[in-house]
Amino acid sequence: MRLRSVVVLALLGLTAAEVRAARFLVTPGRAVFTGPGQDKAVVLQAEAATRVEVTAGGKTSVFVADSEGVWAITSVGGVAWQERRWQQGDAWVLALLVALDPKAQGVRTERGLPKSYQPQSGSKVKIPAVGYRSDSKGVVGYTVGELEVKRTEAGPLPQLAADAFAVPKKQRTGLAKLADATAGLFASDKPAVSSTAGARGVTDEEKKLGTSYNFVAVEKVEKITVDQAEVDKFIRAGKLGGGS
Repeated sequence: MRLRSVVVLALLGLTAAEVRAARFLVTPGRAVFTGPGQDKAVVLQAEAATRVEVTAGGKTSVFVADSEGVWAITSVGGVAWQERRWQQGDAWVLALLVALDPKAQGVRTERGLPKSYQPQSGSKVKIPAVGYRSDSKGVVGYTVGELEVKRTEAGPLPQLAADAFAVPKKQRTGLAKLADATAGLFASDKPAVSSTAGARGVTDEEKKLGTSYNFVAVEKVEKITVDQAEVDKFIRAGKLGGGS
């Protein structure tokens, strides 16, 4: 019985390992990958999730990868990224996201980092085979067909609010088309979109404050509400000169 229990636990461990998303950095941190032209992808890797901000053609799209998959952050919430429309020129982005997807078929990993990707027959992902290269920090670059993508920056993770890695209102159906029927892949070019979805990053003012900025305290204060009865009671107490 004891041996059987050990075998069951080992199988459960293997199953969990199979659905675990690959990392792009060995430890939590920030990396920038440069694609064709001025296109780039900023990868922010936390302990339990990865946030990817892709900028191409002057527009930005935000994705979050967690234990359930990769989600595009849109005005209707988090939409499973496979359900969005992809173009051939976006293959380098697709190669990045498929490596982070715990449910992706055909991704081979080595020490937690993606090593290669071979599309499976019938796969929704229409890109050629991908080879990923890594160093002591993580993925240093990868090749998609004839396209070379390089890591141009790598460093520590900037201090972020926890909800930067949260996926709001997960949608598993084709609501991406409803969210943006004409803009194609990059639908989050308006700041209001990622803000509405709750994917909050770091503002310039917050960066100036550095590690002294207490996100938890700020978020706690922001959630405090005061009803009209409390306001009236405060005024009657004379603290604002209102008296009774």
